[in-house]
Amino acid sequence: MTWTTTELAPPSPNYPVPDGTKKKSPGRLHTWKNDRKAEGGVYHHQCSCKVRNQQKCRFALGKRSKPQAKSGRRQSASAIAQQLTTTTGRQVSRFTVARRLHKGGLFARRPERCLPLKVDHRRHRLQWCREHKNWTTDQWSRVLFTDESRFSSRNDSLRVLIWRVIGTWFYTSNIKERHHYGGPGVFVWGGIMLNGRTELHIFDRASVTGYRYCEKALLPHVCLFRDAIGPDFIFMDDNARPHRALAVEELLESEDITQMDWPGYSPDLNPIEHVWDALGRRIAARLHHSENTQQLKKVLIEVWALLPQEMWHQLVLCMRRRCKATIAVRGGHVPY
Repeated sequence: MTWTTTELAPPSPNYPVPDGTKKKSPGRLHTWKNDRKAEGGVYHHQCSCKVRNQQKCRFALGKRSKPQAKSGRRQSASAIAQQLTTTTGRQVSRFTVARRLHKGGLFARRPERCLPLKVDHRRHRLQWCREHKNWTTDQWSRVLFTDESRFSSRNDSLRVLIWRVIGTWFYTSNIKERHHYGGPGVFVWGGIMLNGRTELHIFDRASVTGYRYCEKALLPHVCLFRDAIGPDFIFMDDNARPHRALAVEELLESEDITQMDWPGYSPDLNPIEHVWDALGRRIAARLHHSENTQQLKKVLIEVWALLPQEMWHQLVLCMRRRCKATIAVRGGHVPY
C-alpha cells in the first residue's frame, strides 16, 4: 500500500480533514481533494493497482496456507511459509502464515496419544459398539468394569508448567528431574459399576500373572460381586495376556461368571480409565513429589475411598454415547 503526500498546510475551516468517523461519498471526497489541492494542503492517495496486487496476494495466501497445513499437519509455520514463497514467488513470513491459519480456525497443539488401530481392531470395535449401542441402563448396571494401572510417586505430567525468564531454562529452580523408567511406583487393580466399586488392590510386584490375577483380584473381589448380583452379572476386563490365561478361564467357568467379549486396543471405551486419571491427579496434589512407596500406597487407598459415587455413575451412563461416537467414526478413536 503506497501513500502520496504533498507539503503540509493549515487545514481549511470549510473543509476539515476527515477523522474517519464518517465515510464520505465519492462525489464529496473528490470535491474535498480538489479543494485541498487548490489550497496547497495535504491529501492521501492510495495507488489502486498496488492495492489490488496486495489483495490478490493476501487472497492467494489465505487459499493456499490452510489447505497446505491440513494436508501436512505436522509442518511448522516456517516450512509452510517457505513453500508458499517458492510457489507464489513472493516473500512470506511464518507470522503471516500463523495469522492466516488462526483466522481459518487452525492452531498448533500437542497431538493426542492413542494406541495404533489396525483394520481388524477397527472392525471389532465397530461390531462391539453396534451390538451394545441399544443397551439399557439396567443392562449396563450389571457390568463390572475392571482394569489395572500403574501410579508413580513422582508426577511426570506434561501439563505442569512453570513461569521463568527467557534463557534461564538450565537454572535449578526451572528444572524437573525424573527417572528414565518413571521412578518408583505401584501396580493397582480396581473395578467400578453403576452403583458400586471394588476395593483397590495393590500388587506386591510390578507384573501380573494369571495366577496372581486369580488369587488377588478375581477370588476376593469379582466373586463377591457375582454372588451379590446373581446370574445376570457380567465381568469386563481387557485382553491382556494374564486375563486370558487358562487358570482365569477355568476359575470364571467354575464360578459361573459371564465374561464380556471386549474389543482389543480399546481403552477409550472403558470408563474406568477416567477414574484412573482422576485418581492420578488427586495423588499428585497430595504427594508433593515424595518418593516413599509406602506413603504412595496409603494415599492411593485413601483417595480411592474418597472418590465420589457420582463419578462412575455418570461414566457408566455414558456408555451408549461412547458406542454411538465409535460407530460414527467407523471404529476409530473417540474423544473419551
